Amino acid sequence: MRILVVEDEFLFAGRLAAQIRENGDEVIGPFSDVDDAVHHVAEADAAILDICVGDDTSFAIADMLRNRETPFLFLSDRGPAAIPARFAPQHVYRKPSHALPLLDNLRARLPTAPADAPSEHVVIELLSRARRRMPDRFSAERAVEAAMQSAIREVQHGRAITDLRDTLFRKLGEELSLHRSRHLH
Repeated sequence: MRILVVEDEFLFAGRLAAQIRENGDEVIGPFSDVDDAVHHVAEADAAILDICVGDDTSFAIADMLRNRETPFLFLSDRGPAAIPARFAPQHVYRKPSHALPLLDNLRARLPTAPADAPSEHVVIELLSRARRRMPDRFSAERAVEAAMQSAIREVQHGRAITDLRDTLFRKLGEELSLHRSRHLH
């Protein structure tokens, strides 16, 4: 995912951005100014917004994201009471928060590839799932590669695959449950 980060606390913003990158996602920002961040909304697949940014709020950005149907969530040290009613369904996380639960929340709200999606969408979805279950992106990529190789071997041995997406997700599940440790090194 390309994640827009709007956060004005320098150290927290840097740590959050590093954690996002460690999970294999791209950071747009972080921005400590709402006016700067507004120009990057269209680039984002998802967003993490500090509610209070300097003397401003991130609600204008949230409105833009909502209109684009881009998943986002709020960070605050004030809690859900700090957001207007129009954002009531949005998740609010307390600062400081580790990136992993934020990323899981955002990924769960991203549209998934349909069963007949081109194979590159399926591979991206596989990588996303593996990255949520593995400690780093390299081990996740090795698990996905092993799942794909297993599917290829089945085809080479004469098994017809009618649903590529289902087969690859099943193979990834097998890799993660049976052979997870061999992908860690």
